[in-house]
Amino acid sequence: MLFDADISNLALGMLGSTLTISNVSSDTSAQAKVIRRHFQSSLETLLEKYEWGFATKIAALSLVEEAPNDGVYAFSYRAPSDSLVVRRIGAESALQSVEDYEDERNEYEEFYDSSGVLIYSNIGDAFIRYTKNVSSSIAFPNHFGRALAAQLALDIAPSIITNNFAKIRNVLLIDAERKINDGIAADLNRKPRPKTSESRFVRVR
Repeated sequence: MLFDADISNLALGMLGSTLTISNVSSDTSAQAKVIRRHFQSSLETLLEKYEWGFATKIAALSLVEEAPNDGVYAFSYRAPSDSLVVRRIGAESALQSVEDYEDERNEYEEFYDSSGVLIYSNIGDAFIRYTKNVSSSIAFPNHFGRALAAQLALDIAPSIITNNFAKIRNVLLIDAERKINDGIAADLNRKPRPKTSESRFVRVR
């Protein structure tokens, strides 16, 4: 498991820095200040890229009203307060499945009001599968922490490497993408595999 300081030091190392920080919240070095500005944004950017297992959650949606004013959907629901990315809407049993096919997904739309995110759907008693917005102070799985270090390194690089960032930007971008893809592959390998490559709609034909 990797904490925010571990991830920050990995990110600095990826940029060729030998400096380290011991506490992201309280260190007063220039590097720590830059990391504090970017850490949460880098974390959310990475969470949005993929449905990470450790940050996936299924919950019942809270009904706001029936037949909302748009006239297209039968229900509007309030998204959970910790929801960062809505992945799927449906019955609870359907969202528990490891199989994920486009033709099995239910349509929905996201809207915003003064209280947050509204989800419009035609499904009654709907559940949501989503990526939650996790705290930056938790212990992260190693594969995610290393991917986050790569994302953080890319985000802080312009402030850390001030003299020749433009020259090495593409190299940093390629390296970060490779490390992030490695993290996604490691996460995917932790999930159970479906027994068939066909969706349930094809299987019942």
